[in-house]
This record gives sequence, structure tokens and C-alpha cells, in this order.
Amino acid sequence: MKICMRRGGKALKFRLPAVIVVKVLFRLLKNKSSCTAAHKKIIRKFIKGLKAAKKQWGGLEVVSVTSKDGGMVSITL
Repeated sequence: MKICMRRGGKALKFRLPAVIVVKVLFRLLKNKSSCTAAHKKIIRKFIKGLKAAKKQWGGLEVVSVTSKDGGMVSITL
């Protein structure tokens, strides 16, 4: 997963394994008292789907946001 931010001619790029991002989110949700077994199953399915999507569409741009002042954020698989 690649996260790219651009503002005022300066760019900042992060390359993160998608599994790490999802696992961090999973741990945050796991600590909540309202997280049930059904939620955990859904999160596991999401992780499997993310891995399959990355295999099939490696460079797919998931999110792209551009502001009026020229700032840009992009998240790519």
C-alpha cells in the first residue's frame, strides 16, 4: 500500500504493507468492548479480500483527494 501526500510542491510518500495497516486497525477494534466474534470474522474476510485485490489489481488507486489549494492525498494498493 502506498500513501502519497503532496502540498505546495513538496511530496511525501509512504510504502506500507497493507497487512500491517489492517492489523493495526484490527488491534484498535479488538480493544473496544463492543467488538464481537462476528466483527472479527468480518475483519478477517476484509483482510483476505484485500490480499486478493492486491494480487489481481496491484496498482489500483483506492482513494484520491485533491483540495482547492492544490494539496493531494492518494492511497494505492
